[in-house]
Amino acid sequence: MSIYLSQQELEHMPVTLKSDLKHWLKSRQHQQSLKPNSKAVGSPSGQLTLDFNKASCKSRHQQRIKLSELLDAGLISPKMPVRVRLRREIADELGRIYINGMVVSSNGCVVYNGIEYERPSPLAMAVNQDRTANGWEYVEVKTRKGNWVRLEELRSLLNTDSTNKKHE
Repeated sequence: MSIYLSQQELEHMPVTLKSDLKHWLKSRQHQQSLKPNSKAVGSPSGQLTLDFNKASCKSRHQQRIKLSELLDAGLISPKMPVRVRLRREIADELGRIYINGMVVSSNGCVVYNGIEYERPSPLAMAVNQDRTANGWEYVEVKTRKGNWVRLEELRSLLNTDSTNKKHE
């Protein structure tokens, strides 16, 4: 049996499902003595075949993670308040440390100035007047308990969950 998934299907697949699917496929390939880099023959154009070479096995920290992946993993939720820390020179200029008033949308994005952001770094850069800013460090969400948490802390939970699933 062959299964082909489009790029769009892979992007919208929950993180845990994608991780479990890759783990299962990798174990099946090993059982069938296939090379880990083998590709399906005759895969239709516009669709992806999962590739398990070393380059594709980057840690979750090295991959370009979308906010929707944090949503799928249950680490953030719709309507969760979002704030972005300002770079020091901008904070001094504006007389404030954060830009508040944003929320997580139902699809895991954050809207700022009418633009929807799927990843935290472009959001942090937009808030910081297009100056370089690592969104994982600059973007925070407010938990149900009222604490502000940086996205890098949530990403580390996602990394831990993915690592634990690989070793199960």
